Amino acid sequence: MAKSKILFVDDDIKALKRFNHTFRAEFDVDTAVNAEQALTKIYSDCEYAVVVADMRMEDMNGVEFLHKIKRITPDTIRIMLTGYADFQTAIEAVNKGNIFRFLEKPCLNKDLRAVIKEGIEAYKQIKQVEEKAHTDSLTGLYNHNSIIEILEKYVTQAAAAKQPLSLAMIDLDHFKKVNDTYGHQTGDNVLVTIAQVIKEEIRETDNAGRYGGEEFLLVMPETDSVQAFIALERLRKRIESQKWEQQGLKLTMSAGVKQYMDETAVCFIKKTDDLLYLAKKKGRNRIEIFEAQAE
Repeated sequence: MAKSKILFVDDDIKALKRFNHTFRAEFDVDTAVNAEQALTKIYSDCEYAVVVADMRMEDMNGVEFLHKIKRITPDTIRIMLTGYADFQTAIEAVNKGNIFRFLEKPCLNKDLRAVIKEGIEAYKQIKQVEEKAHTDSLTGLYNHNSIIEILEKYVTQAAAAKQPLSLAMIDLDHFKKVNDTYGHQTGDNVLVTIAQVIKEEIRETDNAGRYGGEEFLLVMPETDSVQAFIALERLRKRIESQKWEQQGLKLTMSAGVKQYMDETAVCFIKKTDDLLYLAKKKGRNRIEIFEAQAE
């Protein structure tokens, strides 16, 4: 299991070395000597579970710094180390929600470790809630709204960077017959299995979502339509050869694949869906492709 990422921010080099030595065995520790360096790290990598910052830093007040982090990456848990003179300020920061906890300096390693672990658990709970909000409850893929948002983001990026982007609309052939013949419980199990197959076949950079019912959407960044077609054909063959417990159950898929061509996300989906309809019309268990250069 990957270690949780922790960022310590302090202009005391000795303190940073102590933090690194003390906690590196338990956490993925990163350090920064001032707020500016820390913000640079955070802008490039927002996956810190916890940030621990000193209240007094030369370039920025600790409360102000942690408030900036809240705006950049609100899920990150913020912990402040403070001297006695800043005790009231720390309490006010907690009450305003700018920080999760504060510890008075000097603090024992065991106390800091306990607060960090508490922060990590809070971070994990936040992420679990977010994941549930963005995923389809049955298949574990992105839900309809989330996959559309992802597509819109990549459409904007592709338009700006002039990079290829492909979209695939997948539909399971004659899926209604599965429900009618074997029951809805089997139908749900089939969808779960197909979703797992899709997860195994796509790349880490691809995004898969349940568009609705037995339809799935694949967003494939930096991928032209020919590359996408090859990936979808591999997926089609695997689904066709999938073995099922139910006697006589056999499943195939049809798909439409299109490369982005300076269009809105809505238009992009519509044209890809038209290709899926064409694949159905031509007999199913096939993929229709619309190459960018032909448009």
